Amino acid sequence: MVQVGAARGSRSGKSGQSNFFVGFHKHTIYGLIRFQAGFVPVALCSRVQPANISERRTAKSLFNFVRRSLPFWPMRIAVGDKGYLRGWLAAWYRINWQLVYLVRPKADMKPPRGCDSDGCPLCPAGERLRWEDYDPQDQVLLWRGQPAICKCCPLRAQCPGQFEADASVHETFWGMLPTHTELARRLLRQLRPRVEPGFNIAKNCHRLKDIFLNSRQLAQMVCTMSDVLETINVVIKLSPHDKREVRKYLKDDIHQPELRD
Repeated sequence: MVQVGAARGSRSGKSGQSNFFVGFHKHTIYGLIRFQAGFVPVALCSRVQPANISERRTAKSLFNFVRRSLPFWPMRIAVGDKGYLRGWLAAWYRINWQLVYLVRPKADMKPPRGCDSDGCPLCPAGERLRWEDYDPQDQVLLWRGQPAICKCCPLRAQCPGQFEADASVHETFWGMLPTHTELARRLLRQLRPRVEPGFNIAKNCHRLKDIFLNSRQLAQMVCTMSDVLETINVVIKLSPHDKREVRKYLKDDIHQPELRD
């Protein structure tokens, strides 16, 4: 069988990129510990793969490793890059793990029918609905109307007040946590832009770009050591009081598995 495209090591040309995949990709899951008014990022695990391997193949193995090796770590929401986007994978996480797999929709994606451009459902009067909750038993999303608008609506007598929709209609726009909600927007706005800078800081501080890695095993070893150094640097910057507070908040998160505060 003749290999073509990414399987052969080539990729579509873009400005500033070579025409071929060279080297390895480092895939890392960061866990955020809430303390004071912010978060402490900690590298939970990393996986090194050849550059022509799709990110989607790696995401599930990383999550499996965290669930198996770190059962005390609460995994409820994962914010990922568009390269990890795949509807069936997000549905599997939602149904089997109750895990929100949050990815910003691509520009060419169309929202579900009966929604505005952000994917927010509209009531019969054409007004945006407010996301209420997700029912894991029936796997449906619950929406309600805006009270200030509903009390003046001419269709109020015939309106049920609460609307349900199958979460699997569009896993990217809806899923377990719809991307048009304020919670999803805040997570994508605050956490997603920190991914690439975090990799660059670790790469420059640990001088990874100066190391010649000629095997995946060696690259995996070096990247694991880099994660350890990065975690140590985070821990030593905390005062004893901060360390106690981090442990307290982590314990609270474990015993309070609500999706929202």
